Amino acid sequence: MVNGFSDPLTFNSVVELINHYHHESLAQYNLKIDGKLMYPVSRYQQDQLVKEDNIDAVGKKLQEYHSQYQEKSKEYDRLYEEYTRTSQEIQMNRTAVEAFNETIKIFKEQCRTQEQRSKEYIERFHREGNEKEIERIMNYDKLKSHLGKIHDSTMCLEQDLKKQGLDNQEIDLKNE
Repeated sequence: MVNGFSDPLTFNSVVELINHYHHESLAQYNLKIDGKLMYPVSRYQQDQLVKEDNIDAVGKKLQEYHSQYQEKSKEYDRLYEEYTRTSQEIQMNRTAVEAFNETIKIFKEQCRTQEQRSKEYIERFHREGNEKEIERIMNYDKLKSHLGKIHDSTMCLEQDLKKQGLDNQEIDLKNE
């Protein structure tokens, strides 16, 4: 006598149990197995099916699966290498952004200092007629220009960094 999945079901054979659940869903016992047992198979039938299978067909199928595995493995390796490369690029770009930001701080400080002193000195040097010193002070405009270029470069690098981060996430999703 074979017990069913819950009381009071009892069956005289496994075949009877399968026949019963041919019409009844198994979902009442586990939602993940919401299905019915459609075909009873005895172990004798399975042994007979295996003996009758063509060995060559099984070999070909195995070769096919092996080939698919190798293709997937190569694709995984390619994606992993790309992910690693872009991760390194992202890290280098982050370091560059930090360096740019520090450079910008230095230039801004120089600009503030130059601006504070330039007004006083320009007036004094005009009175004294010292054109060389006035020209040196006017280099402040060049300093501001450099600051603008560095700032623009930082912005471009940050945009590239964001794009690389998104690309890397996409590669990572493909690897899963």
